[in-house]
Amino acid sequence: MNNSIGRREFLTRTGLTLAVAATPSGLRVFGMGEADTDAEVLRPGVWVKLTPDHQITVLMAKSELGQGTHTALAMVVAEELEADWNQVQIETAPVTEEYNDPEVHAQITFGSSSIKNLSEPMRKAGAAGREMLVQAAARKWNVAVSECEA
Repeated sequence: MNNSIGRREFLTRTGLTLAVAATPSGLRVFGMGEADTDAEVLRPGVWVKLTPDHQITVLMAKSELGQGTHTALAMVVAEELEADWNQVQIETAPVTEEYNDPEVHAQITFGSSSIKNLSEPMRKAGAAGREMLVQAAARKWNVAVSECEA
């Protein structure tokens, strides 16, 4: 049984659900209105936080040992979000189970596995964030989603 889904199907299944879950704060992210509190953070997954001040925080549960892992994974998120790299910051993830490597089920850095194991979850989080923002913009501007782009 193949449990994998394609990018388009992933966005179709989760985009609207996540946008609705983020409402009403999702409508005020990235210049779509003033945020009431600092608590209004859009989370398209555990790995990414989008704040009303246009900052993108990528949480890393891997050690940076000089190979550029943090930069590469943050760039995957920024690319999917179609975001300005200057808006991206990297933060160390807390030591909790939700930040475990999805392949080895632990927070461990070894054997060139960081990018191999985390690039897909990071890509999906970035894509979900982009879709959430596009849907929020369409709702805010009262236009079809197809008329909006990141």
